[in-house]
Amino acid sequence: MSEESATVNTIMEFERETSRLFQAGDVDRMMEYMADDVKLLNPGSELLVGSEHERTALFEASQMEGMDMSFEPTGGEISASGDMAYVYGEISIKLPDGSEQSEKYVTIWRNRDGKWRVVLQARNSNS
Repeated sequence: MSEESATVNTIMEFERETSRLFQAGDVDRMMEYMADDVKLLNPGSELLVGSEHERTALFEASQMEGMDMSFEPTGGEISASGDMAYVYGEISIKLPDGSEQSEKYVTIWRNRDGKWRVVLQARNSNS
């Protein structure tokens, strides 16, 4: 296995871990993967800057009775310099009314001081 694919696999596992943390309702641990100045491009929303926006949205979603959300990375790539990576994948959402939605996403990760953090996240509804 090349060093590049090992790093991409590591980043993809970070994505899976954040999904597991959301499922467990552990938004605080999930936020450890977000840069303080993360940029968020969510469907139907203006650009949001700062991890407090993601923390609030995720906490509210995790507390919503009947809400279920998971995401699974399907691919990614790391930069030649080894300090940036992107991962893309699918988000599955079950809403309290029983309806289901799916989205695509991409996250851009940056290695800052030896720690990988999400610096940009963009989501797009499949509908």
